[in-house]
Amino acid sequence: MISPRTFLLAILLTALVLAGACWGQFWTPAPSPMPASPPSPGPGATILVEVEAIIYQFTNEIRMRHNFPPLARQAALEAVARGHCQDMLARRFFSHYTPEGLAPKDRVMPAFHQPIYRVGENIWKGFNQSLNNPEGLARFIVDGWMNSPGHRDNIFTSDFTHLGIGVAVLGRDIRAVQLFANLQGRNPF
Repeated sequence: MISPRTFLLAILLTALVLAGACWGQFWTPAPSPMPASPPSPGPGATILVEVEAIIYQFTNEIRMRHNFPPLARQAALEAVARGHCQDMLARRFFSHYTPEGLAPKDRVMPAFHQPIYRVGENIWKGFNQSLNNPEGLARFIVDGWMNSPGHRDNIFTSDFTHLGIGVAVLGRDIRAVQLFANLQGRNPF
């Protein structure tokens, strides 16, 4: 037989353990939401790089046909553009702004140690497009931007000096991003 004192001590100990467990559950901070890992490039990565290169070529051909200077290809802008494509696919959104509210300039600025006076962005989404014809896909994407006044304005902005292009695929979804920037160290305004 258990003595009343031992019984009371067992109840008190149980209450303390349960209270501690509840306290820990109640006050444990919720994990901060982290962006989903970007999808891996997969076996078609070489094709996507080819599509990016053709988009770059088409963009400069269009600019020069309309008497605008060609844009220099820029690796850091390409990395940011690819990252945004992959992020849009992984987290299933389509916007110039991330779900956290980061605008194109907010995403570009950390990649540079120099002033950037202007940033522009074109985004595109497609579904079930064939990767068997990189030139056809690149033409389709660029034509889409050229048929949209806001996107066309970015392509024809004369004070942009550099361009980064990203293309990503997840399943049957495709995203493409053009990031334009003025990296010449002069404010055009």
